[in-house]
Amino acid sequence: MSAQVDPPVQTVEFGRPATFTCSYSGNPVTGLHWLKDGLPIGHTEPVYRIASVTRESKGMYQCFVRNDHETAQGTAELRLGGRCVHRGGEGETLVLRL
Repeated sequence: MSAQVDPPVQTVEFGRPATFTCSYSGNPVTGLHWLKDGLPIGHTEPVYRIASVTRESKGMYQCFVRNDHETAQGTAELRLGGRCVHRGGEGETLVLRL
């Protein structure tokens, strides 16, 4: 049994979508679940989509597959990219590059 998450690393700008796909082999596969930073996220399908990336989206994602005899995992990282623009008072603009 084996599992792999694609892409293994992706950099996504704030507000943009992100998708991870868990590919696995082994027979039979009786369960699949996702974790983020080691905690369950309640998703059990092979494709995990984030509609709009936020600061909290950043981290490590794991896909676990199992059957009665084996368990396998794939891991991927979501990094934040792009820029965040903050407009202050008096015409100030602060641009942070991430």
